[in-house]
Amino acid sequence: MATITRLSNAYWGSWVKGYEEAAEALGYDTNVQLNEGKLSKQIQQVDTAIANQTDLVMGQAFTNSGVPPLAEACVDAGVPLVMLWTIDKWYTPQDAGDEFVQFFMPNAINNGYTAAKALFEAMGGSGNIVHIEGVRGNAANTGRNIGLDKAMEEYPDIELLAPPQQGRWVKSESRKVMSDFVSQFGDDIDGVFGQNDAVGLGALTIAEENDLDIEVVGIDGIPEALGLVEEGRFTATVSSLGPWQGGWCLVKAHDFANGWRPKDGERMMLHGSPLCVEETSDFDMIETLPVLDAGNFNELIFEGDSTPYDWEKMSVTEAGEDNWDPQNSLVPIRKEDMVEPGLLEWKDKNKPSGYEIPDAYSDTAALDEVEQMYADHFQNNPLTQS
Repeated sequence: MATITRLSNAYWGSWVKGYEEAAEALGYDTNVQLNEGKLSKQIQQVDTAIANQTDLVMGQAFTNSGVPPLAEACVDAGVPLVMLWTIDKWYTPQDAGDEFVQFFMPNAINNGYTAAKALFEAMGGSGNIVHIEGVRGNAANTGRNIGLDKAMEEYPDIELLAPPQQGRWVKSESRKVMSDFVSQFGDDIDGVFGQNDAVGLGALTIAEENDLDIEVVGIDGIPEALGLVEEGRFTATVSSLGPWQGGWCLVKAHDFANGWRPKDGERMMLHGSPLCVEETSDFDMIETLPVLDAGNFNELIFEGDSTPYDWEKMSVTEAGEDNWDPQNSLVPIRKEDMVEPGLLEWKDKNKPSGYEIPDAYSDTAALDEVEQMYADHFQNNPLTQS
């Protein structure tokens, strides 16, 4: 089963597309359960699926604290679990058990930094911005904040007009926040840093309704945002590669169910993402992510009947130990990524008494070996094929 928040968010619709494609390729029936932002409902849905003999579980816990009960339910039942985006503080898959196969997410710091840099370059390197967050405490939100702060240090002529406000990843909420910003600052606003595309789109609609010509960036790479990038109305979006994520979840759970066991360094990973823009030549200064044409990306991922990924080739058990290809870059999460000021920002003052991060996350040689293994196997990127 797949457990996610809601399909009204276009990102999750794209995630489900990859999940369903991979399920068809590998011979599984699909079961998408929507929790609508209620952790108790999510836990009940997973418990029900386990009771009904589900083979695999995957998706996102609505809150960081939701990961342990979901993981423990799957481990107790012997059901492989793959999770993305949210992970509890001071908690790793090793703490749950073998069946918590993998946690992964994009490099939110790098994605936030790159989106911010694209925004600042489009603004000519100076001007005033407002910042609309997602949900505070979420690892992606935290990482993107760090990335924005890092970019602002490099652009001293960019000014943040007010403290960031939460749009909660939702277009309607972000419209309200942007409306307040416009009431306060009007045409002093030159740009908007949106924590995801829904946030950015909400801000853009308010700006256009008020005849403000501003630069707006987002993160996720959903079809509506990509279309507006093509039109020149939305500056850029960093794709979270929802379809790849959904398929990867299923592939890794499938591999575990068929005898594959991850190395310790594969249990928590970061994956690559592209920056999608109207004119790639306008962003030659971007070196932290691949820069892709938004129109081409939209056509490859969303407009066709299927995505360009080979799900069987992605699977270790289907393609073989020597021939599998993740079709995206992945690197291990290391101890320095977990603890403050790293990506996950685990604060020492909140560490449970007696808890220690498993040694695997500070074993540099073993982690380097995993990183090199994934680099060697990443032979084909369907997004850059001509």
